[in-house]
Amino acid sequence: MQPTAKCVVQGASWTETFVDISRDAYSIAGVLVEPEAAWREAIVICGSLLDHRKHMYRDLAMLARVLAQAGIATLRFDYSGFGESAGQAEQADLASFVDDAEACLCWLRAERPASSISCIGVGLGAIIAAHAVARSEPTPLIACQPLWQIETIQRGPFQRKPLYDGRIVDVNGYRIGQRLYRQLTANEWRQNFPPTAHIGAPTLLMHVQDGPSADAAQIYQELLERSGRAVVVHAFRAARFWLSAELPLPVAEVCRCICEWLPGYG
Repeated sequence: MQPTAKCVVQGASWTETFVDISRDAYSIAGVLVEPEAAWREAIVICGSLLDHRKHMYRDLAMLARVLAQAGIATLRFDYSGFGESAGQAEQADLASFVDDAEACLCWLRAERPASSISCIGVGLGAIIAAHAVARSEPTPLIACQPLWQIETIQRGPFQRKPLYDGRIVDVNGYRIGQRLYRQLTANEWRQNFPPTAHIGAPTLLMHVQDGPSADAAQIYQELLERSGRAVVVHAFRAARFWLSAELPLPVAEVCRCICEWLPGYG
C-alpha cells in the first residue's frame, strides 16, 4: 500500500503530506501530519462521517496539528465515495468505511513498523474505529462523542429525499446510499457490535457530561465492555461542546487527554 504524495504543507512545528492510499481497486485520500522531530506514536483519525466535511473537517485538522506539536503523528482520510477519495457514495456503507480505516492502519504500520499506532473515532467514526482496530493487532482505541449523530438522525429534523432513482438519500444536505441510511436509522450497526477485541487493547472514551450525547456514550461504553475492552472515561465539564454537529471540538482538551492516556505519555 504505497502512497503517492500529492502536496506538502509546512507548518511551524509540523508537516502535512497529502497522500493516496491504495485500497483494492481504488485509492483513499489521506493527510499525514508529522511532528518536526522524529516520532514513534501515531493515530489514525476516523472522521464523523455525516458532517465530516461540513463542520468537523477544520476541527480535526487543528487537532492533528496540535497533536503534532505534542510529538504525535496523525493520518486522517476521506471515506470511500466521499470527499477526495475514489468510490461511489451509493455503494458505500459501514463495512466499506471499516475497510478504509483498516487500510489506513495497515499502511501506517508498514510505513513505521516500530511505531505505536492508535485509532480515534469521532461521532459515527467511533463505530468504524472500533471495528477497524478489532481486525488487526492490539490497537488502543479513542472514541470522541460516539453515536450522537445516530440519535440526531433518529429524532430528526433530517428528511429523507431519495435521488437518482432511489439510490441516494439526502441527509441534511449530505448524500448517502440507502444501505448506509438504513444501517443508521434502523440500528443495523448493532447486529455485529461490539466486535471481538484483543485482550489488553484499551479504550479512551470522551464525551459531554450532560444531555443525550452522554446517554449515547454510555451505550457505546457498555457495548465495548461486553467485548472485554477496558474503558477509561473522560466527561467534559463544558456542556456547550458537541451538543450539535455545528459546535466546535475542544481541541486543546482532547489533545491533553490523549497525551495523558496514550502508552508512553502522561
